[in-house]
Amino acid sequence: MGIMDLFRRRDRQLDGHETRSSGAGYTAAIMAAREAYITGASGLAELTATVQSCVTLWEGAFALADVTGTTMLSRRTMAQMARSLALRGEAVFLIRDRLVPVADWDISTRNGDPRAYRLSIPEAGGGRAETVLAAEVLHVRLAADQVVPWAGQAPLRRASLSAQMMHEIETALM
Repeated sequence: MGIMDLFRRRDRQLDGHETRSSGAGYTAAIMAAREAYITGASGLAELTATVQSCVTLWEGAFALADVTGTTMLSRRTMAQMARSLALRGEAVFLIRDRLVPVADWDISTRNGDPRAYRLSIPEAGGGRAETVLAAEVLHVRLAADQVVPWAGQAPLRRASLSAQMMHEIETALM
């Protein structure tokens, strides 16, 4: 064995059989990243075309609603509410001179009823946090459970469809 043999690639094992890469490393990583993107944070296929189409239909229906008795529920606010309800199962707005959408919140309860909210309000230069009483918040919930009546559930979570099942359904419909 010479010094140059150290720089040669070994394409065969010692017994003479060819060694090949299974390709599982890179391909599996790409497939896992794609699956994680499709399934979203909850693992329930939030970003499939079917789900996004349904969310868009909810947005359109809520935006077309003719609300009387208040000026706070504008078409834009109603569409934002629909999107949040469809994907999260709940929508939270801070009540000021208009309804301000909230990005994240934490609830303090007494006897199961919300008393105070710690809100994260998105801003262009970075969000701000604000603590307010429950009367200053509009909190809409879907499918609230008896055990946690202050939290809603998204319709997709209640349907328990996995990303794989959504893919199979979309493939069958095409």
